[in-house]
Amino acid sequence: VPRTATTTPEWRWGLSLIECGAPGQLGKVEPARIEVNGNRVEYHRGALTEWYVNDERGLEQGFTLHQPPAAGETASELVLRLELRGTVEARLDAEGTAIHFAPEGSGPVLRYAGLRTLDAAGRELPSKFRLTPGALEIVVATAGARYPVEIDPLATSPDWTAESNQTSAWFGESVATAGDVNGDGYADVIVGA
Repeated sequence: VPRTATTTPEWRWGLSLIECGAPGQLGKVEPARIEVNGNRVEYHRGALTEWYVNDERGLEQGFTLHQPPAAGETASELVLRLELRGTVEARLDAEGTAIHFAPEGSGPVLRYAGLRTLDAAGRELPSKFRLTPGALEIVVATAGARYPVEIDPLATSPDWTAESNQTSAWFGESVATAGDVNGDGYADVIVGA
């Protein structure tokens, strides 16, 4: 939910890992054993660890597969399926590299992107997002991959967005930091027009 919500939040967003495996052979993930260490939370699910790091970049969500999943062990592609929940709709970009989440009839409030997948040798594996009804899928090409494989997307949200409603206003031509003008503990910016 938005961090500034005081009563009923304007929107809600949720992702829940439900299946993992090769295309057409997805298996349910094991129940999690949860471990918390500072700003990192880990969900240990047998040969799969789902983890979260909350810091100034946003909410980093990662998956470490310590070995190929039993469902589709010899497949050349791996799929993680996450159930979508909340009141925002998902919009996939044309390249399959980012998903924007927006309340109906509104602009994006969250961006799920920065997908990076590495195997144990440090080799980057091709990966992308895909949307299916009610779910988000992360698809990874795993041919020749050495395990463990780490899949690492990032969820971020804009602190503020604005656009001009006047032609040739030069809105945003100059932008600078302004310190914490309103005293909310967050840095503010000044935008020229």
